[in-house]
Amino acid sequence: MSTDALSKSEESGTERAALRRLFEVQGIGLSLGEPSTGRQLRVNRGLAAMLGREPAELEGRSFLDFTHPLDRESSWDRFQRLVNGKLSELRMEKRYLHADGSARWALMTVNLLLDAQGQPWRTLAVVMDIDARRRAEQALAQSRERLELALGAAQLGLWEWTFATGRLWYSDEVLQLTGLTRAQLDDDVDCWRRLVHPQDVEVIWAAEEAARRGEGFHAEYRLVRPDGRVRWVVNHARSVCDIRGKPLRMVGTLADITERKEAEEALRQARDELEQRVQERTAALALANSLLANEVTERRATEGQVRELLGQLVSTEEDERKRIARELHDSLGQHLTALTLGLRAVQEDPSLPEALRERLGQLREVTRHLDEDVDRLSYELRPSVLDDLGLNDALRELAGAWAEDSGVAVDIHTRGLRGQRFAQALETTVYRVVQEALNNIRKHAQASRVGLIVELHEGELRAIVEDDGRGIDACERQAPAAPGRRLGLRGMAERARLAGGRLDLESEPGRGTTVYLSVPLQPEES
Repeated sequence: MSTDALSKSEESGTERAALRRLFEVQGIGLSLGEPSTGRQLRVNRGLAAMLGREPAELEGRSFLDFTHPLDRESSWDRFQRLVNGKLSELRMEKRYLHADGSARWALMTVNLLLDAQGQPWRTLAVVMDIDARRRAEQALAQSRERLELALGAAQLGLWEWTFATGRLWYSDEVLQLTGLTRAQLDDDVDCWRRLVHPQDVEVIWAAEEAARRGEGFHAEYRLVRPDGRVRWVVNHARSVCDIRGKPLRMVGTLADITERKEAEEALRQARDELEQRVQERTAALALANSLLANEVTERRATEGQVRELLGQLVSTEEDERKRIARELHDSLGQHLTALTLGLRAVQEDPSLPEALRERLGQLREVTRHLDEDVDRLSYELRPSVLDDLGLNDALRELAGAWAEDSGVAVDIHTRGLRGQRFAQALETTVYRVVQEALNNIRKHAQASRVGLIVELHEGELRAIVEDDGRGIDACERQAPAAPGRRLGLRGMAERARLAGGRLDLESEPGRGTTVYLSVPLQPEES
């Protein structure tokens, strides 16, 4: 604008009023300044509001006073180039200082006003607040930078496909994954599609169909790179549509998953090998179990035969005991009785010398002791009371005879046995176990008290023999059997097992020993 034009406008009151209203327009900052110093001669309220001040605070001061320190040098340099005629117009974005101390961005356009001689007279600056826009751009730039860093860290390639133009945009990571150059992709967009492994082409067709329908897709497929290497990639994408739902473009990511696929394949092979080994091992175990089952069956059959033979042996032994006891009592006993009577008759002959009569008296005494020993041996071999009166009376007679012979009292208690008869084998088993337990006590326990409990309880015949003797420690139980005792314990346990029962032993050194026998009754016996 020339000086003559400005003079003419000042002469016209209407035009002056119009310029004044224009100068005070809201939302736009206007400043009339001095070219040589940059001092602001007049400032409108729009500019003052941008700076958070009143116009009077700005007028008379250089615009550099309100410019950010980092932008002052470049702003003054460009301002001088405008004043010196090197620029026809100054347009720049710079930061200014607000009254609250914050820095804000503004777009400033400066024009030079000349006087009548064509010399710089005034500067007219138009200022617009672009702080919000610049901050949005900075935030967008930061977001873009973070996105690029994230994609780079995740080794993800980013691509965008515009449907209308067929244009494909891609990041550098896409080039690294595909092995293509930017020139190849720019000249031939379909060259990427031709890299797809022939067996995976249908996956790409399905993805493209989904894209044109406005749907997203997820696909894993192989790419055959130009160098011949095969790489597995995963493609995630989503469509961007207009307000009517028409697909405009598709944005997606491309990632190399070759290592994962190779690990999955190695894991699958390892799993298959493991399953094969498990099947082989299972078959071997099944065969071993079958052989073991056959062996167990054979062993059980053998054990059954052994048990049957042992049972027959025990039964035969008892029968033989009974026969020998009967022979001793009936045959030898009768002969001894006859011998005793004969000796008595001879001794009573009055014609015999006295010395011979005394000798016959001694022989009668020896014969009497021999008869008693035969009766005792016959009883021990097979007590007739066990066959005649039953288990209860036989045990009581056994306990009394044992106490008289050993000098140790036996405290005996029976319950449910009086008048009760059981199978001969069962009564014999209980009797022999109790007899052997009492014999062990007499030989080894050094006991002063013995208890015997025999009862019929809940379908079981139980016998408990306990003493307060020296006991047996664990080491002594595991040591090789001493003559007599533990062989007796073993025989007791075997008798209990043959009868279908069990024998338990509890003992501590110095605290005595307790023998537990339990034999379940058969239904007919119960």
